[in-house]
Amino acid sequence: MKRYIVECDFGIPEAWADRDDIDLLHHAATEYLADKWDETTPHNMVEGDPKMKELEKLGVTAFAGYQSNYGIDLNEWWVHPRIKRFFDKHGYIVVGAEYFYFAPHHVMDIHIDGAYYCRKAKFNWASHKDHTFRFFEPKDSIEGMRDGIQSATSAYSWGFDESQVVLQEEAPQGTPSLVCVGVPHQVINGSQPLELFNVCVWKKGTRRDEDLGGMDMEEALEDFKDYVL
Repeated sequence: MKRYIVECDFGIPEAWADRDDIDLLHHAATEYLADKWDETTPHNMVEGDPKMKELEKLGVTAFAGYQSNYGIDLNEWWVHPRIKRFFDKHGYIVVGAEYFYFAPHHVMDIHIDGAYYCRKAKFNWASHKDHTFRFFEPKDSIEGMRDGIQSATSAYSWGFDESQVVLQEEAPQGTPSLVCVGVPHQVINGSQPLELFNVCVWKKGTRRDEDLGGMDMEEALEDFKDYVL
């Protein structure tokens, strides 16, 4: 049976290096978005935009969002050194991180991270369990790369309508959880703001491809089986 989300216990409760930096990042992001867009128009980071300089100073490499919901790609130095050592010991290298902030009751678009349907995975930390991750499979066969399909979630994701997919699994995300992000998925938040911090790792010796990813779900389940709850 395919697995889509698996809670783990690494004995490391937080993945970010410094909570104060996360608060500073959130403040900078919300200040930037405050007078730019409404809740129906996403804003994607534009290279060279002078207003993005403050975020770039904080190690932001990509940004997409609305006034109250956004996602940020971050340099690997945002990740706690203990997390880096843990993955290094198990044959993986941390190459970056992602920070997501969702307002209460936010429903994310159904999407794939990147432009390929595959079984790539990430490790995610969540600020609480009052939310639901939902995972789907497409009703029709899809192969290769998307062609002109873009989710409102991000310029870097492949979006789906609910009529195009079949629900496979739904569960709150633990801290941390191994999550299959190469299949259609979404987050439905509960009654309080939700923070997700995703650690992006690559298996040493694998080809680095931003869409196909560096960690396969089934391989990771085997490599980290001693930590699966």
